[in-house]
Formats: sequence, C-alpha cells, structure tokens
Amino acid sequence: MPGNNVKSTPIPSLKKRASVSNQKFIEMVFGNLPDDVTALVVSKPGNPEHGGWKPHRASEVENRCVDANNNYLNCSSFKVLEEGDPNARKENFASCHALVLDDIGSKIPAESLADFEFTWKLETSPSNYQYGLLFDQPVTDGEKATAILDAFINKGWCDAGAAGPMSRWARLPVGINGKPKYQGESGKPFQCRITEWNPDRRYSPEAMVEEFQLVLDNKPVRESGSSAGPNSVDMTGGVYFPVNIENPVIAALKERSLYKTPLGSAKHDMTCPWVGEHTDAIDSGTAYFEPDDHYPMGGFSCMHSHRDKYHIRELLNHLGIEQEAVRHKPLIRVVAGEMHRVVDAAEKVLAENGRHYQTGGLIAMVYTDPETGNPEILPTSPQALTKELSMAASWEKYDKRSSAWVRGDPPARHCSILYDQKDYLHLPVLKGVTCQPYFREDDGQLVVIPGYDEKSGLFGVFDATRYQLPEVTKEAVSAAKAKIDSLLDEFSFASEFDEAATISAIFTAVTRPTLPRAPAFHVRAHVFGSGKSYLCELISAFAGPGDAL
Repeated sequence: MPGNNVKSTPIPSLKKRASVSNQKFIEMVFGNLPDDVTALVVSKPGNPEHGGWKPHRASEVENRCVDANNNYLNCSSFKVLEEGDPNARKENFASCHALVLDDIGSKIPAESLADFEFTWKLETSPSNYQYGLLFDQPVTDGEKATAILDAFINKGWCDAGAAGPMSRWARLPVGINGKPKYQGESGKPFQCRITEWNPDRRYSPEAMVEEFQLVLDNKPVRESGSSAGPNSVDMTGGVYFPVNIENPVIAALKERSLYKTPLGSAKHDMTCPWVGEHTDAIDSGTAYFEPDDHYPMGGFSCMHSHRDKYHIRELLNHLGIEQEAVRHKPLIRVVAGEMHRVVDAAEKVLAENGRHYQTGGLIAMVYTDPETGNPEILPTSPQALTKELSMAASWEKYDKRSSAWVRGDPPARHCSILYDQKDYLHLPVLKGVTCQPYFREDDGQLVVIPGYDEKSGLFGVFDATRYQLPEVTKEAVSAAKAKIDSLLDEFSFASEFDEAATISAIFTAVTRPTLPRAPAFHVRAHVFGSGKSYLCELISAFAGPGDAL
C-alpha cells in the first residue's frame, strides 16, 4: 500500500497471528480515554441469542468477560452518565474508534479483500471472520463514520444488514461463540481466535476512502468541506441517501442477538432488553412493530410488568438508534445548485414507493372506489404530490444558524418542477387497469397475479382467489359457453348473428384492457321495454365491478 495513504501512531507492532488478551486489545483500540468517556463491553454465557444485552464499562473487562462467555466490544466510546449504568445511546456518543466488516468468508468472499491489510482478523465461527479497521484518530463525527461503513456495504464488502458503527458490537479476541450450531462433536462451543493483529495499521477517514476506493451512488467519496455541511463527509454528493435494505431496528436486534422471528403483518418477536426485570427472567411476550403511516417510529410492546415503563423511544435509546433513522425512509437534502439532482431523487423515491406511475405525461395513481369497487387511473394534483413526497422520504435543508441539517417539507418549487416534467426516467409506465386475469399481448401469457405487471404496463385490481381457472379442454370450454348462454336465455335476438355479436361484446369487455383497439357495439330494439338497458348492464358486468355508464 502507498505509504502516504496511512497514518500510523507510534505504538509497538505485534506480529501477525500473535495472541492478545481482551484487556490489551481494548487498550490498543481505545488508547487513553478522557475520564468522562468509556468504552463498553458485553459478556453473555451460553447461547448469545438468549437473554438481554447489558453493557458494562470496559475497565471491568477482566471481571466481566471471562473466557467461557460470548464477549463483545462496541466500536465507539460513550460519555459517562452521572447516574445509572453506561449505555450505547446516540446522545451519549463520544467518538468512533473502529469499523468492523462481518461475515467475511461466509457471505463475503475473503478473496475480494485479499489485497488489503486490516488491523485485525478474528475467526468468530468456523471459516467465518470479522475484519477490523482502526481509525488513526477517534472520529467524533458519527455521520462521517456511518457514511464510510455504508460505503463498504455498497461495495459489497460488508453485510447489508450491518447497523451503524455507533451501534456495532465486535467480538473480543478471547471468548466463545455459544450458538449451538457451532458446537463441536464433544459439545464444546466454538472458541473465537484472532488470526491477524496489526495494531499499527490505522487509517484516517480520507486514507480509508482512498485506499479502499470507496464509492457510493456511483460517485467518489469526498473529503470534509463538501456541500453536506461543516465537519462532515459528503458520501453521496449531498443529495440522495437511499434507505438501508434492512430496518435498522431489526438489524440492531439481530446484532445484539435479541431478534427471534417475524410474526407477520410487520410484527417481530424479540427478547426484551430488560428481560432481567421480568418475573423469573421469562423471555417471552415482547414484540417490535415496524413503522407505518400512523406510527412513524414503529412500536415496542412487552407484556410483562414494565410494559408501561418502556416504549419505542426507550428501545431506540437502548439500541443507540436515532429517531430519524428508525423511520426507515430515504433522505433527500435540498442543496443549492443541485435542483436537477434533487428532483431526480424525488422521482426515485416516488417510484420506489410503488404507488405512482406515469401515464400520458402525468404522474398518476390507481384508485379504487370504495363503494363500487371500480378502479380508475387518477392523475396526481400538485398538492397531493407534495404530500406523497413528504411521506415517501425525509427532507432536510442546511441551516446556517445552527450549522446543522434540519428536517423540513418538500420544497414547493421542486415539487412543481417534478409535476410539470412530463418525461420521467424512474416512474413505471401505466397503460391501463384490469379487473380480472388477462392475457399479455406480447407473449400471450395469462397473468393471474394482481398488481402492476411490468411487461404489459397493466395494473390488475382483482382477487386472485376468485379465479380458479380449470384446465383448458373442450369440455371446459363447452361448460363456460353454456354459462354465458344461460345468461342470455331471456333475451329475444332478431337473429343468431345478433346473439353472436352480444357474445363478442362480452369477450371484448373482458379483454379490452389488453387491446390497442376495440370495436364498438350498438344495441337497438323496435319496441320499448325489450331489455336493451339490461343487456348493456350485463355486458358491462364482464368489464369490472363498476356501474355501467
């Protein structure tokens, strides 16, 4: 590696594959912390997926982190509270000291990182590693450290579910992995081991970006002093920050082995972080609820005696997650001189929302009348577009007075430009709606799944369970034809050609959304009261649930 990319501190270098104690490891990672700041450790016996996650001061490592336990260290240091136990809360964050790449060897090929020298490599389960990188100086800007970790994720060198470095816990070199699946034939747990230890290999944030060629959103990562504001690194050009694939709360719960299983309907079974306060420490009856339009931060419920004491805010504080991050929305920052990119980002989040389309140069939604059940393509108004953008993403604008990014509403000017754009790059094209399964015109395939179909550009609004289509046989065709004939028994047609035209009209009503052109049908009779209107209503019923016009 080029020497000018790395800043080393004058500390003794240990040879690769040298053993190191947990206390020595912590001393090397954190150095001398101020009196009001501490590193945090967690130690758990047996299966780490069971029980709570209680942090302790790193000064207690020798007493807390015994060799027979699962032992963890937070990548950041935190301010010491005057009262109560230490915690990895966002408001207590002091600085980030290290980044950890997880699941190297199992999910991420080790070969992809063979050209780089890491501060340490730790085998946490058979042929599965954590790779660590130390900063040359503690990074007090948490946003900068998070952005660098996100850049590693986007490069494919880190698990996409990894939480930010302030809530990242790395395994200590001495300890076990007590998960039952890693037990040996004798029943003993897997013993973690450090395989490489290079404490003199440390990186400045800029050197880390340059050495590993980190990029995000197809743009080079830039150093501090960019348009993202003072004392921050603009990792995506300062405009569009896409949301992580995995909900940050779920990722943090998994990282702390508090996550159990999904329960459906955006509800998740978990271990209560305060399980030690339960009667007999019973580990049950606790759930996390993902955010929705009514509960933007989600929800937390524990059925035990402290359910009125701990809510979603307390859970977020415990996990060290900001309230803004838990909304699990992409972020758009309104940067002067970047209007075209801001508008483009707005269209992206609108398209990713899955509710908006482009049709005839307009932004539109599929609307279903709650009374008639009749679907229609409804163009979006400027006011509705602004509301939808406020729900689809978080918006920020830089405030010079506070020297910080502050939340706000989508700017009316940017919304107006997007509304009048006519030609859209990201919104899918909507050609029509259909109320029943249909045949694609280009490949002749029968589409039986409701919702938007990208190939045809059609949106199906129907209950698929109501369409149990039999195998196509002569007998099935004859039975279907007999049902249609039975509907026409009471009508008196002038000739068999008129009855055939009626059946053609029925088939046209069924297939109309897939036809570029369709014939018109005229119904007439020589006397009043012969059933013309009723026949038209019957034909229209095959088109959908709405009333005939």
